Amino acid sequence: MARKQYGESISQYFELLKLIPKHPAQATASELQAKLSERLGTTADKRWVERALKTLSQQFPIRRNDKGTPYGWCWLQGATLDIPGLTLREAQTLALVKQQLAPLLPPAHLETLQAIFGHAEEKLRNNQARHPGQRHWQDKIRTLPAWQPLLPPTVAPAVRDTVFEALDRGKQLRASYQKPWQDEPVEYTLHPLALVQRGVSIYLVCTFDGYDDPRVVALHRIQTAQRLDDPADRPPDFNLDQAIDDGLFGMGGSLEPIRLVARFYKPVAQHLLDTPLSEDQQVEDVDTHHLRLTATVLHTTQLEWWLRSFGAEVEVLEPAELREAMAEQTRWLARKYLEKPLEPETGEPE
Repeated sequence: MARKQYGESISQYFELLKLIPKHPAQATASELQAKLSERLGTTADKRWVERALKTLSQQFPIRRNDKGTPYGWCWLQGATLDIPGLTLREAQTLALVKQQLAPLLPPAHLETLQAIFGHAEEKLRNNQARHPGQRHWQDKIRTLPAWQPLLPPTVAPAVRDTVFEALDRGKQLRASYQKPWQDEPVEYTLHPLALVQRGVSIYLVCTFDGYDDPRVVALHRIQTAQRLDDPADRPPDFNLDQAIDDGLFGMGGSLEPIRLVARFYKPVAQHLLDTPLSEDQQVEDVDTHHLRLTATVLHTTQLEWWLRSFGAEVEVLEPAELREAMAEQTRWLARKYLEKPLEPETGEPE
């Protein structure tokens, strides 16, 4: 196609820019010519493509790899330009997405999004410069934990990257895992299934080699990790959502459904009227200050922790086993607080 028909069209330059891969991938002029021809439905002139690439490299962060032939073109690593441009609302949304999802994205996936995130941040900075007194959407939104805030545990970057890669590629993982209360780590071969962020911690859902039941291991307790070449085995009936509903993160307990009946002090249980424990939850007034709650829930250690967090402002009525467990904990708690506390050790440091 003659240049006067084709080369002067701005839209064709944009189509060519869209076809240039992001670092570290690259494409030759011939490859770009073929893709552009397919996109346009007509044959693009190779010489025009070569000239256009040189022209565009003077205005956009694209470069040619001159270390060997054939020469390949790519966007520079971390390039912040995206086509088409983002609206302010899209930039605000991407900033929130990055804030919430970045910890769970594999490095390779996150790398491919850095240019988009960078473009969104640039859009927001420019808008802030034009409207210095305006507060942006991402400055008006926060997510807070429901309970006592905790600092996130430290995860070794090499471990995180290896685990994410093994999960992404469906490969087995050799991990050195530090169990709580043990002096030395234990070596395991794991079959990754999923990642779950719970509070400030990230957990790997997996099966241990030779077993089919899904387990949970904390990423911050993995000391070293090595991706193996063998494919990971996935139980044919595994469903992440169902596993969670069945108590995968219940941290122990019978994991059996129970009919919980408890008497709550009204002010501390108000949120349970808005966010029920279960679909079949029922609440009735007992007196001016208390209400009676009935709900079907799984009997987990987490449930017991949650109930104990209300202190004297909850009384478990049913089932009898759970009531007795709460009573036993209360007796131990009373004993601790009735006894004189131990005096701290004194003396000169050695």
